[in-house]
Amino acid sequence: MRTGAIATAILLLSSYLFAESQESVYYEALKAEEQGQVSKSIDLFERAASIDGPYTDEIKDILEEYYQALGMDESSLSFRLRSDLSAHGIHYEETGGYEDIDDNGGETFFGVSLFADYAAGSLIHSLGLNFSGNAFLGDTISPLDSTQWTLAPGIEYSLLGESFLICAGADFKFNQEEWRPLLYGWFEKTFSRIDRNKFGTALSISEEWDYQFIASLLASWRRFNTRGFNATLLLGPRLTIDESYDYDNWPQTYHVKWIGPYMRGRFSYKFRYNVTAEFATNLFYGFVLDGPNSDYEKMNKLTGLWGPTLYWSPNIMTFYIGLENMFRHYFDIPETYQGLLSDSMSLWELKLGMKLDW
Repeated sequence: MRTGAIATAILLLSSYLFAESQESVYYEALKAEEQGQVSKSIDLFERAASIDGPYTDEIKDILEEYYQALGMDESSLSFRLRSDLSAHGIHYEETGGYEDIDDNGGETFFGVSLFADYAAGSLIHSLGLNFSGNAFLGDTISPLDSTQWTLAPGIEYSLLGESFLICAGADFKFNQEEWRPLLYGWFEKTFSRIDRNKFGTALSISEEWDYQFIASLLASWRRFNTRGFNATLLLGPRLTIDESYDYDNWPQTYHVKWIGPYMRGRFSYKFRYNVTAEFATNLFYGFVLDGPNSDYEKMNKLTGLWGPTLYWSPNIMTFYIGLENMFRHYFDIPETYQGLLSDSMSLWELKLGMKLDW
């Protein structure tokens, strides 16, 4: 009887110590995560998951999110396949020009990407090949694009460390009329981490299809949760160079340089049953640094986009529906350009699509 009681006490004590051991390792993993030590925190989370205890399910959820976010698994070399297919209903408006424009249309988008990820110590190298494109359904909307379709093969390399990310790539866009390579680069450094919030700075440089060059220096805030509130917010100055026309000396061309504050945000809430509600917005208020004449340089503009999207991810498939508005408004248009430049542009898109992440 006494022997049985002692055995029971030893069993209960060992179970308590075992649970405490998982809790202790879990706590150390969270501390490493707060300090931005990604590789160390993943190792500790994996160690904690191997210990039976009350936090096993939560730890496994954290690890799964890490693996998906970083593009890695438990082996040093892994592969990812991503694809996206969507249909867009479009409503386009222009006002304040020689004539107002009001047009509707439809468009399809697709994208396929294959990534190879290699983890070496605290660094993760990733090489990606992608192929994307879009095509109008029926007639094109002439102010948006004079082509019926666009295709874009591309290549991308990224390097992820415990507190930084470097990414560079090129897309080779072409249609039935022209083709050109578009380059982009991104550098982000994390300086501090509090709980699940990361704070840092980022530098972005890119080209756009319509002969635009964009450079931004941004302060960054990112918040990551397996469930609940998530956020990405980027704030800072942005320089944009547009190719346009000098209507006073037609057909001579020139570059307009804009500078001003820029904000880019993405906020989401992850509910149960793999449902996520997201709101995204980009805003840029630009002042003319250089234009065709002194009157033009008095003008400024507000451009951006905003819209909500609802996602459901029952497995490796994600289904989504969203509404997005892209807009531009010029302020103080010089008299010589009134009518040639429309005061406002608005593009509404209703998006319905699905993604594969495998």
